[in-house]
Amino acid sequence: MPSQFADFTTGAAVNFSSPAMPNVFGALGAFYVIVKPYESLLVSSYSQFPAPSAVPPDLLLPFGQFVTNFMSMTEPFVPVSGRNIEVYKAIATCLSSDVLYGSTVAQSLRTIFGVVLWVKGSNN
Repeated sequence: MPSQFADFTTGAAVNFSSPAMPNVFGALGAFYVIVKPYESLLVSSYSQFPAPSAVPPDLLLPFGQFVTNFMSMTEPFVPVSGRNIEVYKAIATCLSSDVLYGSTVAQSLRTIFGVVLWVKGSNN
């Protein structure tokens, strides 16, 4: 099934072409370099979530403004092995049981309070 892209505010289909993979990896690498100092804040749990005063102002910016402010930082990130799969394995290790492999969203509910997803996996 081909991917379909939609505007989340209107539900209307949008014309979108995915960027070339080297550009995606370059952007992810640049983003990683920028947010690395904040890793403990980005991967915190609710029990360890920082107080508002402890969150750096850069992380409170709208994402578009964050990108504009740091756009000149384009140092790419490539694992020492040269294998991009290493990045995904490290992320999966960090997220542990929060990753739902082989799952499908069966139902979703969006409210003013957030989004609830009902997920079906291979064991349910």
